[in-house]
Amino acid sequence: MRLKQIVANLSGGARPLFDYAYSGSYQNTVWGTFGRDGKMQGILNEDVVTTKDITFQLDADPALSAEEVAYNASIFRVPSVLDANRLRRDGLRWIPKTNAQIKVPVVTIHTLGDLYVPFKMEQIYKRRADALGTSNLLVQRAIRGIAHCDFTIAEQASAFDAMIKWEQQGVKPEGDDVLTPSVVADPQYGCKFTDNTRSPDDSNALLAVRASLPQCTPR
Repeated sequence: MRLKQIVANLSGGARPLFDYAYSGSYQNTVWGTFGRDGKMQGILNEDVVTTKDITFQLDADPALSAEEVAYNASIFRVPSVLDANRLRRDGLRWIPKTNAQIKVPVVTIHTLGDLYVPFKMEQIYKRRADALGTSNLLVQRAIRGIAHCDFTIAEQASAFDAMIKWEQQGVKPEGDDVLTPSVVADPQYGCKFTDNTRSPDDSNALLAVRASLPQCTPR
């Protein structure tokens, strides 16, 4: 239960469907993808992963308890190598940085239960956009799925159409608040842009999983 709470905090905080994602089959994929050495399975020559500055919490309260202070003081830390992901001679990086340096309208969609690329990434991206003054070009949408890129065709088409209309006609689409904990933790969070409408190109397995999850209720 401690590990589960830590994972919840590190992956985006309390939110709908996390329990279902945490107990699902994708856990093996999550834990087995990048390995320990921090080189992203050989993409880099040095360790880029670090846990040095991570604060591990055993509950949802941001204030640290005495137990959490002791836990963080005792836990093994994984260091990274400075500049492991440095610029190449062509000016690019082996692993691109998503710094929210955007100049065109951007619409993102992200499943709440994704633990491969967790919902926390949306929160980090939004904070970076706020800091750079580019958040006026960013709209984010939460989707009630529990796997990585677990989107229906309807959800993808809706987001893409909204982005094109925004870019071509100046009509900014609606999105979700990804930063306010009480909003994200609402049992109905993600309902606005989740669309389980079946299309010929949707996976039956995807739709079956969606049907097994808690459904949105009209407000």
